[in-house]
Amino acid sequence: MNEIIGFYYPEFKEITIKRKWYDKKDVKVKSKDGGREYEPKKLVEIYEKASEIAIEKLSIINLVYEVSRI
Repeated sequence: MNEIIGFYYPEFKEITIKRKWYDKKDVKVKSKDGGREYEPKKLVEIYEKASEIAIEKLSIINLVYEVSRI
């Protein structure tokens, strides 16, 4: 899923989201080089919305439409 989101939103390739398996509220969001931290709540909301959009883009109807445009 991350690859698909990265295709539509390239800035997501530069960040990592880490959650502890036992505490879903403890979220850390950093750039891959570790130089910058982001506000977790806002970025996780954006990520979840992007996930929904990516799932919609992978629907059969959308894929058929994209192929027909070629």
